[in-house]
Amino acid sequence: MKESIRFFSKKYPAYESIAKQLWELVEPTGNAIPPEEAPTTETVLAFVKELEDKFRSATSPAK
Repeated sequence: MKESIRFFSKKYPAYESIAKQLWELVEPTGNAIPPEEAPTTETVLAFVKELEDKFRSATSPAK
């Protein structure tokens, strides 16, 4: 999960604030997220892929 967030922040440095927010969800300060409520690696990877697709389509020239 952390690797996915690092990948996202390196690939899209303009969206570093979003990556920081994701990181805070993964590494909360204070109380830890119970394992049954924590996002899975697959969930985070799917989220990053969806964001990547949306960013790519938003930044590509209109056809």
